[in-house]
Amino acid sequence: MHNEQQVTPHIYWVGGNDFNSPRFENLIPLKSGVTYNSYFIDDEKTAVIDTTDTVIRDLFIGNVSHLLHGRKLDYIVVNHMEPDHSGSLLALAMAYPEAKIVASAQALKMLGQYFQVSMPERYITSDEKLVIDLGMHKLRFLKAPMVHWPEVTFTYDETEKVLFTADGFGTFGILNGSIFADDVDYKEEYLGECRKYYANIVARFGPQVLSALKKVDALDVRYICSLHGPVIRRKEDIDFLIGEYKKWASWTPDYQSVNIFIASAYGNTAMAAEVLAAKLAKRGIDVRFLDETKAPEKIGGDCLKQTIVVKEGVTKELGKTIQGIIKNAKALKLTAAIQGDIVRVSGAKRDALQEAIALLKTEVKEVPLNFTNFRA
Repeated sequence: MHNEQQVTPHIYWVGGNDFNSPRFENLIPLKSGVTYNSYFIDDEKTAVIDTTDTVIRDLFIGNVSHLLHGRKLDYIVVNHMEPDHSGSLLALAMAYPEAKIVASAQALKMLGQYFQVSMPERYITSDEKLVIDLGMHKLRFLKAPMVHWPEVTFTYDETEKVLFTADGFGTFGILNGSIFADDVDYKEEYLGECRKYYANIVARFGPQVLSALKKVDALDVRYICSLHGPVIRRKEDIDFLIGEYKKWASWTPDYQSVNIFIASAYGNTAMAAEVLAAKLAKRGIDVRFLDETKAPEKIGGDCLKQTIVVKEGVTKELGKTIQGIIKNAKALKLTAAIQGDIVRVSGAKRDALQEAIALLKTEVKEVPLNFTNFRA
């Protein structure tokens, strides 16, 4: 039984879908399954990049056997030792006893602990100076600890510019026929599951993710091959996904909003939160109205209090900025006067006032502006 798919002229996907598991790692609900990816490099010497969960072990071993066509397997590269990727490792190593096992020092130690076997004569410790020469393909290794386990490495094929990223850039969801992200609407089908995967598996290690991405930035990457989800091969998709990871790793929000978090034993705090939410909504509060510059204060034990001020009206400096924008838009033939904490814009034509609103929305981004009673 085999069902491999070609990634590049010499690299193949040899993984499979898990349609049946209701939860990932018996914890995270799966909406539409998950993939366990592995990759095979066909060259003068052969290599498998990571193995799979036991749930698809027979299919995985069959894929590798079919591509070898009776040849020996030279290398088993281990980027990540988590059981959903090492579950088939011992079976593959026993099936091909001549294969060298390439992994970080931490991963090789874990291998012995997992399987209670010792094969030191087969071990090659990967580091950032090591190069594995397969013939045409040259493999290099990047340390990526805590993305999301301490032993993790990325493997980079210098020849076809393929980056094997362990769990990095992974996503929940099965593959529906094609293994490539650009054969489907990735943002519609997978981006939400990719964000969910990152949030549940990787998010706590943002600084380590950013450190790994700095190394990736120095490479010419034309394919991203993760251990979960589709292969990314279009430049715009690679750039987009790396950008998303940088945003998530630096805790940059996708959009600005106000969130109210409560714990209410008797319902009184909950009622106060509902009142606050209603008043914020009624006033059209945007987080740019919130002044969080005051440092949190310790109020006893492990408790902190932070005062957040809801700003209202236009400051003197902002008023002058608005006046300048209106003045420079000479074609509109409008005047702007600061009146307390508002700026009154006057003109003879209604269309000119509408154009002024559009102009100010474009030019003033640091605060949200409200426009009222704008009539000629």
